[in-house]
Amino acid sequence: MTVFDVLGDPQRSEAVRVLQEHGTPIPLDRLARLVEDDAPPGSAADRAAGDGRQSRTALHHAHLPKLDDAGVIEYDPDDRVVTELDEERLRSLLATGRELLGSLER
Repeated sequence: MTVFDVLGDPQRSEAVRVLQEHGTPIPLDRLARLVEDDAPPGSAADRAAGDGRQSRTALHHAHLPKLDDAGVIEYDPDDRVVTELDEERLRSLLATGRELLGSLER
C-alpha cells in the first residue's frame, strides 16, 4: 500500500489531520463530527456531512480500516474507537511519498 493509497482520499487525509490535532483514543462519532466540521465547502466530507451518518459509515467501513491496514492507526471496529495514531509510521509514509514525487521531478 502506497502513501497515495493511504492519504490520497481527502476524507482520509482529514481524519489523519484531526487525529494529529485531537489525539487518541477518539470515538468514531466524535472523529466524524470533527472531520465534517473542518471540511471545506463542496468537499466530499462536506457533502457527506448532513446528519453525519454517511461520513461515519465511510470512515468506519472504508477509511479507518485502510489506515489501520497501513499501520497508521489502530482502529477497534467493534468499539468504534481509534485507539492509536502511529506518528512514526505516518512520517515514514510521507517521506516515501516525497521521495517518489522527487524522483518524478528529475
